[in-house]
Amino acid sequence: MDDLEEQLKVLRLQLEQSRAQTTEAQQKKAAVESEWQAQKLHLEQELARSHQSSNWEPAAATPQSIYMYVQRERRMPKLGGRPQKPEDPDVDDWTSDTENHLQANPFSDREGLDFVMDHLNGPAGQEVRFREPRTAMEALQIVRRLRWCGHNGCSPRSFLYKNSAARRDTAGLFPRAGEAI
Repeated sequence: MDDLEEQLKVLRLQLEQSRAQTTEAQQKKAAVESEWQAQKLHLEQELARSHQSSNWEPAAATPQSIYMYVQRERRMPKLGGRPQKPEDPDVDDWTSDTENHLQANPFSDREGLDFVMDHLNGPAGQEVRFREPRTAMEALQIVRRLRWCGHNGCSPRSFLYKNSAARRDTAGLFPRAGEAI
């Protein structure tokens, strides 16, 4: 019987220790939560101060909120054919960026075509103008077809990116543009 009483005392002692640890853990959790709330409030106040002068409005302030800044205007590069400088656009990149821009902005057919034609210059612009597209998507298709030409067994991109060191004129790059000369 003494053995059972001793085991009971040990179990009671373990229970008391467990309760003390649980209480301590709850106090630590409450302290961490209050510290987190204070940091959150401080950051929200700092964010509000930094955006006071702008028209920016934050979404509902929750831990799940993500603040994203979107650049409203991005300059579209002009495509002229073969890239001459490192900052000149690649045909694939340019056509996909232009198509995304046209889908994101509600243009009429004429406005969209004007936008594409404004961003085409040099031999690429001449070739597209000679083919007289009616919509922006037709103009982009023309640029894509020129890039993936089937003339003389050329490989992809070689039609727009043909090595002009051997041939300095653009008639080889854009055959119909040479007809106007």
